[in-house]
Amino acid sequence: MAETKESQQDLGAIRTDIEQIRAMQRFTTAATESNRTFAEDHLGDMVGSPEVYISLQNGPLNLDGIMAVVKKSRPRVSKICSHLDLFGFIAKIPDPSNKKSRLFVWTDLEDVLKVSAIARRLIKKANSKKN
Repeated sequence: MAETKESQQDLGAIRTDIEQIRAMQRFTTAATESNRTFAEDHLGDMVGSPEVYISLQNGPLNLDGIMAVVKKSRPRVSKICSHLDLFGFIAKIPDPSNKKSRLFVWTDLEDVLKVSAIARRLIKKANSKKN
């Protein structure tokens, strides 16, 4: 079916509506204290989660890359990544340079809730308890 000028305008209007809905969802999520509490609770409920999350601040990494940054074992990093993925903090994407590998990246929650700030606060709090 060939696209007409009218159908293209309809698609444009739908895209605009979807973007407006997404913007409202992001605003609602960011404005809700319970969402920030949820993020803090689940980011802090597994030792090493904040550090693994912060390791992705410069972009996607595979397990080996994360392991090099956080100095933890493959099983531990894998478990933490699964935990962070389960709660929507990070996502797995295909690695374009290795079809068998996955890269881990931050999700939109970073833009909405500033999860990295929560992670840094949790790291600072844990370090102050050690001293």
